[in-house]
Order: sequence, then C-alpha cells, then structure tokens
Amino acid sequence: MGYYSDPTASQAVGNVNREFSKWEKKAKRLWRLYDEGKLSDEQIEWMKADAAASDAQWKFVTLHKAVYSQGSHYEDDDVIAIRAQLQTLMPELGIDMVFQGHDHVYMRTGSLINNALTPYDTAYLNHSGKVYKTQVQPTGTTYVISGTCGVKTYIQNDVTLTDELFPRGETILSVDYPMFSAVEIEDGVLYFDAYYVTADGVEIADSFAIQKDKTQGDVAEGYTPPADDNAAQDGFTSTLKKIVEVLKKIITVVMNIAKWYIF
Repeated sequence: MGYYSDPTASQAVGNVNREFSKWEKKAKRLWRLYDEGKLSDEQIEWMKADAAASDAQWKFVTLHKAVYSQGSHYEDDDVIAIRAQLQTLMPELGIDMVFQGHDHVYMRTGSLINNALTPYDTAYLNHSGKVYKTQVQPTGTTYVISGTCGVKTYIQNDVTLTDELFPRGETILSVDYPMFSAVEIEDGVLYFDAYYVTADGVEIADSFAIQKDKTQGDVAEGYTPPADDNAAQDGFTSTLKKIVEVLKKIITVVMNIAKWYIF
C-alpha cells in the first residue's frame, strides 16, 4: 500500500495549500481532488495522464464538495462548475465511483455519463448473507455522499428542485444518525454498504454492487426484488412522514391528558 503526492501538482493559494494526490493498492486506484472552486487545468491534465497510465481494474475519486447531492450546496456556483467538469471527465477516465462530502445527507446516484443516467443490465448477487442489486458492466460513474459521521445533519431538499439540475438519485435517505460506508471487492465485483450508527448498534442503510464481468459473483437464483426496488427513496418525503408521525403522537398524548383531566 502506498500514498503518493505529486509535488508539481501542489500550489499555495493564500493560506490554503492546494494539493491533489493518488493512492494505489493492487488493482485499485484512488485520486483525491482539490475542489475549492473550479478544478484547475493543471489538476485535470495531471489526472488524465495518470489515469491513462494506470491499469487498475477499479478507479475511484474523492472530493470534499458534493456535486450530486440533495443538501444545501447543490446550486452553489463552484459546485455547479465542478459538476460540469466531472460529468464527462469521470466516465471518460473510467472512474467507477466518486465519494463526496460537505453536505450531511445521503444520496447515491445511478450510473451517470454527461449528467444523464446511462442504461445497464441489473442482476441480484448473493454476498455475505445479503442480496445486492447490481449494476452489470456499467459504462458511467456512480456518485455517493454518505451522510455524516457526526451528529450534525442537513435537511434534504425537495427532489423537484434538484430534478432540474441532474437525474434523481437512485437512493436518497433521511439522515437521523451518524453514518459510515464500506466497500469490499471480491472476484471482480464491488460490494458497497452504507450504515447507520444508532443507540442500538449498526444498521444497514443502503447497499448495491458493481459487476465488471457477468461470469463473476453468486447470482441470487429465484430472488424477487421488492416492488419499489427501482424507485428512489425520497429523503424529503421520508422526513415529512416522520414529522407527521411525531405530530400524531403528540396529539395523542395531549388528548389522553385532556381526557384524564375532563373525566
């Protein structure tokens, strides 16, 4: 395992040290991009050259600001500018996944090329006692923003607002607890899991897989997916439902107290 930083790809901008770097282990390669403002031509050319020279089977990118998100920064000028750059660059370089941050929400996209969903076959694979909905040989890039590892969470925006800017996420979740994500790669299949950390322990929040080769992975024969498996989970609606449920409980308590005093 190694961590590499290209000294020619770092600049001092005011008090900010701008650096982009790469990490590689076996057949996996990760690029960390500096994203305070639009990506520089220097950074893009560095990544193009490095990706072209890499024979890694799996390629990932991390950046701080989320370009696909239901959070509060989805229409910031710099986010819009970076989204315009990445929407063609990431699939062009064969990037499988982009891991994002900044907004404390959870969203996972489908496979995207040029800011649009690209079709792929779907399979269901068994792994570690679970069944994973699987993208089969996708040609685009999947973006995920994995909530927050702390206690500060953001309210999800209504999907009708972001629908005007990019395709609706495949999974959108209301974040009420700290979260973390895990990636496992086995026999040419990537398994992704996101988890909630609650007072009772760890709970699965979202899962999916990417299959590079149709001959790899354990197919879940006879598996019947849930009826809403292809529908994005609307975090805004989910939050609204929770608020309604809380209000119902409050009303019930108030009515019970009133009955006690009256009768």
